[in-house]
Amino acid sequence: MSFYIRKSLRAGPFRFNLNKSGVGVSVGVPGFRVGTGPRGNYVHMGRGGVYYRATLNSRKKTGGPRTTLPSSQPAVFRPSGVVMEDVTGATALNLAPTGSDDLVEQLNSAAACISWGWWAVGVTVVLGLLTMPAGLILWLLLAPGCVWLMLNDRARKTVILFYDVEDGHLAWSESLVQAWSWLTESQKLWRVVQSGNIATTYQFKTNSGASRLLDRVQASANTSGPKELSTNIAVPALTAGKAALYFLPDRLLVREGNHFGDLNYTHLSARAGNTRFIEDGAIPRDAVQVGQTWQYVNVKGGPDRRYKNNRVLPIMRYGTIDFISDQGLQWQLHVSRVEAASPISQAVSAMPTETRSVTPLPTAPQQPAKPDPQPLTPPRAPSQPSSNFAAIHSNRPTPSRADERFLRANLTRKRTPYPASTATFTALDLETTGLDANVDRIVEIGLVKFTGDGSIIDEFATLVNNPGSDAAARAIHGIDDSDLLDAPTTKQVLVEALAFIAGTIVVAHNCDFEERFLTAAARSANIALPPLVDVCTLQTSRRQLEGRAFSLTAMYKTATGAWVDRRHAALGDARAVREVMLWLLRNSPEQLYLTQTAAPVNVIAAEECPISCRPIPLTRSSVAELLDSFPQSPKIRTGDATQVQRYRNLLADAVHDGRLTYEEADALTKQARLTRLTGPQLRTIHQQAWEATYPSAKAADWTSLAPVERREMYLLADALGLTDLAHRINEAIQACAEPAPPPEARYLRGLRIAVVGDHSEVDELRKHAESYGAKLAVNITKTVKWMVSVTPDSNDSRHSTARRLGIPIVSPAEGSIRLDEALREAELKAYERQREIDRYAAIRKQQSDEADAYWRPSWRREELDHDPEPEHWWD
Repeated sequence: MSFYIRKSLRAGPFRFNLNKSGVGVSVGVPGFRVGTGPRGNYVHMGRGGVYYRATLNSRKKTGGPRTTLPSSQPAVFRPSGVVMEDVTGATALNLAPTGSDDLVEQLNSAAACISWGWWAVGVTVVLGLLTMPAGLILWLLLAPGCVWLMLNDRARKTVILFYDVEDGHLAWSESLVQAWSWLTESQKLWRVVQSGNIATTYQFKTNSGASRLLDRVQASANTSGPKELSTNIAVPALTAGKAALYFLPDRLLVREGNHFGDLNYTHLSARAGNTRFIEDGAIPRDAVQVGQTWQYVNVKGGPDRRYKNNRVLPIMRYGTIDFISDQGLQWQLHVSRVEAASPISQAVSAMPTETRSVTPLPTAPQQPAKPDPQPLTPPRAPSQPSSNFAAIHSNRPTPSRADERFLRANLTRKRTPYPASTATFTALDLETTGLDANVDRIVEIGLVKFTGDGSIIDEFATLVNNPGSDAAARAIHGIDDSDLLDAPTTKQVLVEALAFIAGTIVVAHNCDFEERFLTAAARSANIALPPLVDVCTLQTSRRQLEGRAFSLTAMYKTATGAWVDRRHAALGDARAVREVMLWLLRNSPEQLYLTQTAAPVNVIAAEECPISCRPIPLTRSSVAELLDSFPQSPKIRTGDATQVQRYRNLLADAVHDGRLTYEEADALTKQARLTRLTGPQLRTIHQQAWEATYPSAKAADWTSLAPVERREMYLLADALGLTDLAHRINEAIQACAEPAPPPEARYLRGLRIAVVGDHSEVDELRKHAESYGAKLAVNITKTVKWMVSVTPDSNDSRHSTARRLGIPIVSPAEGSIRLDEALREAELKAYERQREIDRYAAIRKQQSDEADAYWRPSWRREELDHDPEPEHWWD
């Protein structure tokens, strides 16, 4: 016999039902009731004999046989027995507090607080419903208490932290916030949480040919910081599930659930790269597809024909960012926008030096300058992932020997028919994605054509559109994939480069390296390499000199007494090779000869290559070094007309006020590369901009101009890199017995004020403003910031115009205060610029001091006819 028990309880509008199926609850008023129970949710309406009942979201029966998928349906991706290892590293629970304050402790306390306000709201709502209609009065009485509890919860769960706006760390934080848009604007972010290697052929075939599987979770980027922290700045943040990273100006906050930890930036490193990923889900719009594979592959990586519906899966290229610390923190991110990884890594790595661990500079140059790499063992299987798994591998066979088209010539003291002083040379330097010519490619080339007496004939330099530099290569040459987006192809570059060096002797430091990469590049571009004769300055130095080091850095220091300013920039290193070659020719105890002469070549006019030059980092509010970093070539290039016009417009806006700020110079530096012009062409544009700023100065006698105007002309010419023009103007200044204009003379160059009256205090204010470069307005226009007058109630035209335009009319005393405030603000900006200049100067000074520790090489009494074994100077 079976028993059936039914019990119904009422509590105001609520009804609780207990039966053999379970417990149900409903709420309502006469004629309408909503309920839920074991058989689902329902709505019951009706009165007076007419009813309507609907069951919503009824539960399916759990009994009965399971439905199997037809054989034509593809199986769900599974790791197929792959052992997955956690790669998330240490969490906030494992990190000991590193700050001297109790910020982490306060955040943990705030996160652990219970929100009593919402519980009070819930209890109040239930009590009100149970006691209707008296519940309305109860709600009214308890509402203020609920609001107070919620506000109190918010106060207890919030930690307030304010940063000093003049803190040096904050400047870095602001730059990181600006760079953070690369992540926030990327469509997809993922964090890698597990990784496993493919170990068997079955795993390889059932996982789309992947060699490594990655398990990822969705991530997001914002600048809102943790909800428990209230601060006066934007806080870049990364969130993945219950874990998060918050980049404060002075520390990194790490969150795991409701627990916080922190990490000093001294222990944090950020690395950027890219990876190929087999995407099984939706393809991000901003990602780049680089290939395709199949859900099931055969042992050769092709589609497995045994499966009827073997899906084609896209292979995407994603950017990667790794945040790693020596305390165990490890965040591996995938970014759908591949070019976003590098700016973020650079921004994080540019944290203030006082909070970073600075790698000491080497005590001696390393040699050789570009050593041969050791061969790496290639992986067994292709490097492709499946579903939410990824693979990263590449084959790197042993470097091949240089092409026989290269003929090595030696510099010798023995007399030959080919004196080196009469030859024409081309200094060559390459920057590459790695050290293996069979796998890696050229990313930048620099050429300098010169004669034996030192005269420069021509220069050529450009980036090459070959992305994919490994981390070690990027750390050396500093070229990111985003820098190569508009660069020419290898074929375009080689066609002009080979025509450039035709009929000359190629000079390089470690020629074997350049030979291998030029040969491989010509082969991949399907270009016939002409016969080339080259001279290796590294080999010549070892055979002709005795010394400690013969790297390009050490030999350049020997030749010039200075360090290479643009080390591992192709054009800068090519110029350094030229200096080393000329030093060898000029300082040899005997005249040097070549064992070979340049091969005769029929020069064919090459198609112009759309060059994309890499400018040097800006160190001050002048673009003189920018112009010098571009090829100094007499050849007139067409360039990109649109980008050239944008450069002209940007330059015109920058010099409109007669000066060039650091921000304006930085904008010009970024735009210059897009013009595809040479240094002399950009210098011509700068000359035209200067003449447009001072149209009457071209035909005028500079000695007859006002001292202030002459000083402004000099400062603008110097900032624009017009060295010759600035020198001539300075000669006019000296001829008028005027001192060289100090930097302070430009502080208030953008300020235009009006000073009215002949009072002594007014005259003093006028001189003070003019000495710092402020413009004194004669006519009152809307560009006047404020007006100084001893008779502010006067009704003359100047006072009336000022009142009509809403220009403040102040007394001389208040005008002096305003002038001092503007001067302090300008001095602060100048101080920031000077601090950057001093930082670069300190690095150069440190390098110069280290030079005293090196032994200068000396010429051997007898040259060697072979390469000597490296000597161990420390024995």
